[in-house]
Amino acid sequence: MVEQVTGELAVDLDRLVADAVDVIGARVPDYTRTLEHAGEHPSALVAGVLALMLQGLRDRDLLSRAGPVVRQMGRSRSEAGVGLDQLLEAVSILRELVARDFERAARRQGATENAILLGVQRLERVETSMVVQLARGYMDALHERSRNQRHMMEAMVAVAAAVNRPVELSDVAQAGLSAIVSATRAEAGALWLRSEEPEELGLAYTQGLRWDEDRRLRAAAAEPFRLVERAARTRSAISGAGLGAAGRPLLQSAMAVRLQVRARLVGVLVVGTRELREFGDAEVAFLDAVADHFAAALSRSEQHRRETRTDFMTGLANRKEFERALDRAIASARRHKRPLTLVLLDLDDLKRINDLHGHEAGDKAIHAVGSALQQTVRASDTSARLGGDEFGLAMPETTIDQAVEVLHRIDGLLAPAGYRISAGIANWTPGMDRATLERRADARLYQNKRKHHRERGHRGA
Repeated sequence: MVEQVTGELAVDLDRLVADAVDVIGARVPDYTRTLEHAGEHPSALVAGVLALMLQGLRDRDLLSRAGPVVRQMGRSRSEAGVGLDQLLEAVSILRELVARDFERAARRQGATENAILLGVQRLERVETSMVVQLARGYMDALHERSRNQRHMMEAMVAVAAAVNRPVELSDVAQAGLSAIVSATRAEAGALWLRSEEPEELGLAYTQGLRWDEDRRLRAAAAEPFRLVERAARTRSAISGAGLGAAGRPLLQSAMAVRLQVRARLVGVLVVGTRELREFGDAEVAFLDAVADHFAAALSRSEQHRRETRTDFMTGLANRKEFERALDRAIASARRHKRPLTLVLLDLDDLKRINDLHGHEAGDKAIHAVGSALQQTVRASDTSARLGGDEFGLAMPETTIDQAVEVLHRIDGLLAPAGYRISAGIANWTPGMDRATLERRADARLYQNKRKHHRERGHRGA
C-alpha cells in the first residue's frame, strides 16, 4: 500500500514542490531570504528533499546509501549562511506536507488506519535519518571554517547525534544536557523550559547534580535566577557567577543561553562548575552555536509528542490518547464518586458525501465536526476522533441530561452546513470498566443511526 500511495504522490511532485515553497516562505521567511541572497532558489533543495522522502518511503535502506548526498546538502546550506534551525524547520514542514498528502491519498485508495499509521511512522524515520545527516553536514562546514576549534566541532557532532537519536522530550533533554556538559568540560547543567505562559520558565531537567543538590536547586526555583532571566532576554550566550539559593550557590561559575526556534522562546540552558572558573570566548561561542540545534530538537520532540497524541486531520485527541483519558476519568469517578458520561458520535452519510462531492468534501465535513466539538466541550472534557467518521467525548462530572444539552449545541453548529451526527450516550456506574462503558455507548449509537436511517427512508418515500 505504501508503495502505491507513494507512486501517486511522486507523479504530482511538481505541485507538492510548489506548495512546499509557499509554506516555507510563509513560515520560515529567513530561510528563503538567506538562500535568495546567496543566489539560490528554495525550490532546488525542496525538490531534492521531497524526492528523497518519497523514495525513502518505498526503500527503507535508501538514506543509508544516500547519506553522503544529504550530508552535502547540510554543508552547502551552512556555507550559504542558512541557520541549522531554519533548515530543520523547513525539513519538518516538508515532512508535514508529505504526511498530509500521504494520508489523503491513502484514504482515497481505501487504506486502513494501521496502514496509514505505518506509512506516517516510516516517514518520521526518514526525517530523523535526514536530520542526522544534515547536522553532520553543518559540522563539516564548521570544521572547515574553524580548524583550530577541533574539540568544539567534535562536540557539536556529539550533541547532534545525542539529541537526534531519541524522539521523546525527556530523552532529548537529558541526552542534550549530558553532551553539552561534557563538551564544555563543565560539571553540571540545568534546563528551564517554557510553560504554557509564553515567557514563563520552569526548571525541568538537571544533569551532573547529586540528589541533594538537585533538590536544593528545585527548592530554590521560586527565587529569582538572574542569570536565567538575563539569558531569556538575550540572543547570545552569556557567562556569569552563581546559580542556586542566595548565599549558597550550587554553581560558582556558569554559562547560559536562550533556546529559541524562530524567535519563539523554548527554554534556557545553563552549564557550570562548582569551583570558580573563567569560561573563554570559544566556549561561549560554542554554546551559542549548539543552542539553536538543541532548541530545534526539543521543539521537534514536543511536536512529535503532540502528533502522537492527536488526530492528524482535526487536532482532537486520537484513539490511544482518548482511551488513556477515559481510563483516568473512570479512576477519578470511582475515587470521588462523581458522574461520568461517555458520548460516541458518528457523522451521518460520510460515504454519500464522498461519493457525490469527492473526498475533499468529506474531509471538510470531518473538520466541521472536529471544530464543533472544540467549540462546545469544556477544557476538562476530552474530545477525540477515533477513526474515519467516528468521534468520542469523555465528560467527567457530567450527567446524561447535561450531555444531551451539549449534543444539541453541536447539532446547532453543524446543521447550517447540512451535516448531522448520530450519538450514543452512556453513564458510568460503579464496577463498570472502560470496555463495558464503550459497549453500552456503542449499542445506543447503533440504535440512533438506525433511527436516522429510517427517518431518511420515510423522507425519501
